Amino acid sequence: MARVIGPKVLEFTERAWRQMWTLTDTVSTEVSALGICAKDRRDVVEEFYVPKQVCTSVRTEMDPDSVSELTLRLLSEGIEPWRLCVWWH
Repeated sequence: MARVIGPKVLEFTERAWRQMWTLTDTVSTEVSALGICAKDRRDVVEEFYVPKQVCTSVRTEMDPDSVSELTLRLLSEGIEPWRLCVWWH
């Protein structure tokens, strides 16, 4: 049986917070973004990336090739793939 230890809190850096609200204020449909968490704290989102996607007012579909390209780019920048752990929409 699962037990609840306590409330979970997700924190955002100033950059991630601004990115999230800029996207929200800019688009008129749904939009998805992938976020990286801090290396030493998985409960802190540092930055969001917006892969190519098809969006409607009720759903998003991220392009798998674009997500793969993002993952490879992050790897080349020394960012471990496990840090890409937030899907926001």
